[in-house]
Amino acid sequence: MLEDRDGKSFDGKTRQQVNDWFLGRPCAELLIDNERIERSIEQLLGPGYTFKQGNDGNFYVGDTGWHPDLGWDPHIPEGESDPNRNIAQWRHHYRPSIKVAFYLDSVGKDTGCLRVIPGAHRNPYHDQLWSLHLNVPSAVSEDDSYKFENVRPKLLEMWEQATGDKEGAERFLSDPDINHFGIAPCDIPSFPIESEPGDVVFFSHQLWHASFGGRVGRRMFTLNFRSALASDDG
Repeated sequence: MLEDRDGKSFDGKTRQQVNDWFLGRPCAELLIDNERIERSIEQLLGPGYTFKQGNDGNFYVGDTGWHPDLGWDPHIPEGESDPNRNIAQWRHHYRPSIKVAFYLDSVGKDTGCLRVIPGAHRNPYHDQLWSLHLNVPSAVSEDDSYKFENVRPKLLEMWEQATGDKEGAERFLSDPDINHFGIAPCDIPSFPIESEPGDVVFFSHQLWHASFGGRVGRRMFTLNFRSALASDDG
């Protein structure tokens, strides 16, 4: 992380994210083949799993709103049945996969630990939490690189069906704190996974999760694994 900053101190203004943080560091590379991790991953995903891209090291700033790493995404508003789900990176969004996270700081419920919504990695519950996603505003912005034409109208339709409030839809599309449950993100019922340095947290990429109240510069590093392709995955 220090190398990525050219030896400068972390300024605490924006999140620092470094992919493949373990490469070239023997003491960290050994974690990939660690028996305790491998055995647990095989129990969760079955034989033939693969080591996935997107293994990042992070220095965080501020809260992280609700989202799953995979699964429902604003670009595929109809979730598992969305017509765009077989395009690009969304093709495997519902394929079982696991994140292994290491927090290098003590983190509690109100100091940045992982909060999860139990059972929210499985449908139909998973897709029903759509309005919590922190990236809704960016997905409908002019700067979004994908610009799927169906995203904005579909999200507006889903909002109106869920709330009956046509006027509040545009606010939902611009404010990540607005959801159709009418609850502040930090108050969404959830379970805090408090941890100490040395603990390892395993969770599904499809699990809705968030973090609130963490100090600037809290550190979290990940390894990611994906299940073997099923016969209908192509």
